[in-house]
Amino acid sequence: MSHPARTCGVAALVTILAVAALAVAPMDPWTMREAKALAMSPEPSPTERTDVEPAPYVEPSFAEWMQKAREGNLEAQCNVGVCYVNGQGVPRDYAEGLAWLYTSANSGFPHAQFVLGLMYGQGFGSTPSDPFRSWFWSSLAAASTDLPPSETQQAEKLRDAAEDILSLAELDRAQAMARDWWAGRVAGPR
Repeated sequence: MSHPARTCGVAALVTILAVAALAVAPMDPWTMREAKALAMSPEPSPTERTDVEPAPYVEPSFAEWMQKAREGNLEAQCNVGVCYVNGQGVPRDYAEGLAWLYTSANSGFPHAQFVLGLMYGQGFGSTPSDPFRSWFWSSLAAASTDLPPSETQQAEKLRDAAEDILSLAELDRAQAMARDWWAGRVAGPR
C-alpha cells in the first residue's frame, strides 16, 4: 500500500518534470498524454514490498527494556518502572518501579507522568494515595499533546479529583511547583 503523501509527492514531481520537459522541447500529443497519465497514476514506493507481510510487533524483553533505560531512553525507563510495579518479567518491587517512573516522568515523558498521577491518585501497592503528587503529575500529563485522548481525559479527571481534596494553600504550592518544573527550576515531587 502506498503512503498517500508519498504518492502525491511522486505525482507532483513527475508533473513538474513533465511540464519542464514541455518547456524545453515540444512533444507529440501521444507523449504528452503518456506523461500526464504517468503523473496521475499512483506509483508505489521503490522500497515498498507488496508481496511480503510486515513482521508482527514483538514486545522487547525486560532485559532489552532495561538496557535501553540505562542508556537514557525515557520510554524504556517508564516501561521498566511499570514492569517492576506490576511484577512483569521481574519480581514486584514498588520502590524500584517508582524510581524508574520518576526518572522518566521528571525528564518529561508524558506516559510516566500519567502513570505516577494514577498511582498517587488511587494508591497502588505500597504507594499511598497522595493528592499533592497526583495533582502535580496528572496536571503535567494532562498538558501534554503526546498522550492518547483517553489518557489525557483520565489525567484531567485525576487532576480535578486531587484538586477537590487539596487545601487552597496546597493547591497553590502544587501549581507553583508545576510552573517551576516547566521552567526547569525544580524537580517533581518524589
